[in-house]
Amino acid sequence: MIGKSIRKGEKIGKIIRDQNGRYRILTVEFDDKTREDIVLNNVGMDDESVHQYEWLSKDKWYRF
Repeated sequence: MIGKSIRKGEKIGKIIRDQNGRYRILTVEFDDKTREDIVLNNVGMDDESVHQYEWLSKDKWYRF
């Protein structure tokens, strides 16, 4: 998923790191150079905080 566009509110960025182990951790660098990690649970429910992020596919944004 490296290079995939991510949006959080008005901020837009790209995935710069994708770690996959017990958790999948996507590191996003936004246009303002801030970075955030999205932690996805490979087993069970994700934390509600992941739903504030969206990813772009074919000109449409989808919530995590």
